[in-house]
Amino acid sequence: NPRVANELETWLRFFTIEKVEDMLVFIKENPGFQSVYDYATMMTKDRKGLLSMLSEYYENENIVASLNKTNESMVKRLERENAELEGKIAELNDDNIEKGKELEKKAKEIEAKEKEIQQLKQLLQQEKA
Repeated sequence: NPRVANELETWLRFFTIEKVEDMLVFIKENPGFQSVYDYATMMTKDRKGLLSMLSEYYENENIVASLNKTNESMVKRLERENAELEGKIAELNDDNIEKGKELEKKAKEIEAKEKEIQQLKQLLQQEKA
C-alpha cells in the first residue's frame, strides 16, 4: 500500500533527523508531527521518564523483527518499482527497434526513388540530345 509506505518513510525521516534546523523544516512540511515533536522534547527533559516509557512500550515488542519487516516491505516495493521500470525500458527499446526498422525501410525506399529519378533524368537528357 503506497499510503502506508509513505507514512512509514515519513516516520523514519522524523526519527532520523539530527539537527534542530532540519527538524523545524520537517515540522513545517509535516505539521501533524508538531505534537509528537513537542512531546518528545518534553520527555527528553525528564530522561528517567522517557527511559521508563520506552522500556514499558518495548517490553513485549521485538524491535529488530519490526524493523526487518519494514525493511523487507520497502525492498519489495522497490523491487516492484524496478521491475515496472525495466518493463517500460524493454517496451521503449522494442519501440525503438521497430522504428529503426521502419526508418531503414523508408531510407531504402528513398534510395530507390532517387535511383529512379536519376534514370528518368538520364532518359530525359537522351531524348533532348
